[in-house]
Amino acid sequence: MGFPESVEVAALAACERCCCICHKFCGLKMELHHIKQKADGGEDTFENCIPLCFDCHADMGKADPRHPKGKHYTAKELIQHRNNWYEKVSVTKNELKQKSVHPGFTEVSKQLSSDETKLLKYMKSHVIVPTISIRINIGASGYGKVLDDFTDIPEFVGCENTANSELYFNNMIRLGLLEKHYSGLDFSDKERERLKKHPVVQANYKKAQDSVEKVKQFICVDERMGYFMLTPFGKDFCKVCIDDKKEDGDHDQL
Repeated sequence: MGFPESVEVAALAACERCCCICHKFCGLKMELHHIKQKADGGEDTFENCIPLCFDCHADMGKADPRHPKGKHYTAKELIQHRNNWYEKVSVTKNELKQKSVHPGFTEVSKQLSSDETKLLKYMKSHVIVPTISIRINIGASGYGKVLDDFTDIPEFVGCENTANSELYFNNMIRLGLLEKHYSGLDFSDKERERLKKHPVVQANYKKAQDSVEKVKQFICVDERMGYFMLTPFGKDFCKVCIDDKKEDGDHDQL
C-alpha cells in the first residue's frame, strides 16, 4: 500500500508537482517517497512523504552501508529539502498573487528551478548569453555535433548543478522565455577567447580533432558562435517576477 489519496493530493499540491530535491517541474513523472521506509516503521503520512522526480527517487535506493560512496540523503536532510521547497512554493504564490500577476506568469514560475531563476536574473540585465558550438565538418553530408551551445554563464551566476545547463536553457526555451540564434550579432575577441579557453570547450575541441585524424570522411573541426536571448515575453516575465536584489555571489560583468 502507498500513501492514501488525501496525502498524495496534499503533497503534490504543496510542491506544485516539482521535485523537492532538484526543483524540476515533473507533471505526471512524479513519485512519492517514504522518508522513513515502511520496513523501518515509517507511516503513510504527509509528514513522512516527499515528492520526487524519477531520477531523484532512484537515488534514494543507491545507498549501501557496506560500500559507501558519495554523500547519501539522510532523513533529516530530506525533510529540510521538502520543507524549504514547500515554503518557497507558498511564498512565491503569495508574492505573485499580491502583484496581481498574469496567470501565465504564475504557471511559468512553477516550472522554473532555482538555477534557472539565477540565469534569468542575470539575463534580466544582460539580455544575451553568448554560446559556442564545436562541430565536425563531414563534407557534403553536413556537420556532426560535438558540443552544442555551450556557455559558462551557469558557472558565473553560481548554479548548483551546472551539468544540467543544457536542460535549463531548453526548458526556458520551451516556456517561451528564451530563443536561440546563430546570426545577427558580432562577438568581441574577448568573448570568443573566454569561451574557447574554457576547459569543457578545450576538451571537446581535442576530441573533435582526434576524430578528424582517425576518420577520413571528416574534413575539419568547426566552431560556431551563437547566443540565447530573452523573448519579449521573457523580458516581461523577468520585469515582473525576477527579483533585482543582489545576493552574495552576484556579479555585474564577466
